[in-house]
Amino acid sequence: MNTLTLLFTLMQAAGAVVGAGGSVFAELFYLRAVKDGAIDEAERAHLSTVAGALRIGMLIYLIGSVGMVIMSFAYLTPLQPALTHTYWIQAGLVFAILFFAWALSRRLVSFTVGSAGVFAGWWFITFLVFEKLPAITFGAAVGIYLVATAVVAAFLYYVRTLLRGSA
Repeated sequence: MNTLTLLFTLMQAAGAVVGAGGSVFAELFYLRAVKDGAIDEAERAHLSTVAGALRIGMLIYLIGSVGMVIMSFAYLTPLQPALTHTYWIQAGLVFAILFFAWALSRRLVSFTVGSAGVFAGWWFITFLVFEKLPAITFGAAVGIYLVATAVVAAFLYYVRTLLRGSA
């Protein structure tokens, strides 16, 4: 059981790191791509590769998370992950990331808001997985996520505006 716990924990951590890192590269490649006003085929290929990395990060994270819950249930561990607030905060963030990715693909939200939601969600999950945040309730996590998304959206909008002005 200790080996499985370690494996699933490492999968969660690896998925979170790939997702957070992928969101940083996605923003950097996008900023570089739109600096000249158009996205050419090479830039589109870079963005497609980063999108694939984000999908792989989500898959690895979800396998680790679901595996941890199933293993804890099967071995009747005293602390079930599905009964902790941290697990449900992470699950909510996963749904937020998936929602923003879906909404971006359907053009239901602006690119700035959608990419900020994905970026903030991945980094929030990463901080939770590595236990770099104090214990917070689900409601507090929603509030922090909304504020973080707004701050990231404002920052990205500002940077993109500066780049358009310098091109």
